Amino acid sequence: MKLVLLPGLDGTGQLFYRFIKEYHGDVEVISLPDYASQDYQSLTDSLLLKLPQEPFVVLAESFSGGIATCLLEAKPSYLKGVIFVASFITPPRPLLLFLTQISPLKQLLALPIPNYLLKHFLLGNEASDELIQEFLQIIRTVPDHLLKQRIGQIRTMLLPTINPAEDNILSRRVNNVVNRPVAVIQAADDKLVGQKHSQQLLQRYKAANHYILAGPHFILQAQPKASAELIFRLVSSVEHGSFSNE
Repeated sequence: MKLVLLPGLDGTGQLFYRFIKEYHGDVEVISLPDYASQDYQSLTDSLLLKLPQEPFVVLAESFSGGIATCLLEAKPSYLKGVIFVASFITPPRPLLLFLTQISPLKQLLALPIPNYLLKHFLLGNEASDELIQEFLQIIRTVPDHLLKQRIGQIRTMLLPTINPAEDNILSRRVNNVVNRPVAVIQAADDKLVGQKHSQQLLQRYKAANHYILAGPHFILQAQPKASAELIFRLVSSVEHGSFSNE
């Protein structure tokens, strides 16, 4: 079963390389298009033309979670499951998003304190200087207008969530539409996307499996081996119709 990786805010997919080195299966990275509008529906429409013509599972990292929700509703024929990793359907950390809107992300990363911020919010306290420099180098290759559009999309996301205190008519409708297995991987030490965001995904997709890995927001980069082992097991198990509960 092929694993299709959809990247986070950078959209390049280059940050997946540590994970790919540890993943012992068929994998394909699909970068986010830089020629279309960066709203989730437009990105989804573009990606639908690039998806494999064979059975596959989508892994949506962080920002791409919004694309994955659209793919689940579009139901492309070869899509066999979706794995959300450190993702969200409501905006994370509104103050940080506000700061990145009023000042370009690249300018913020040029300040004297980015290493601390990157470790605290994204890469974890154990992040090596090499990983930090790789992250900065990749982000700096992304045009400012693309980053700003994507951050703007996050700030205004209005994807419907489920209120468990209400009669779950919407919950039943979502689960009737979504007939593919869903897994939610939460990073236990995520300072950007918290537990509530995982819970919102689990409320939206009632049959979803929930997994927690120790590590920061960029869990695939900080814990590539543990992430690859879990995700390989999930992708292998979906051939039987659902993700493994083991």
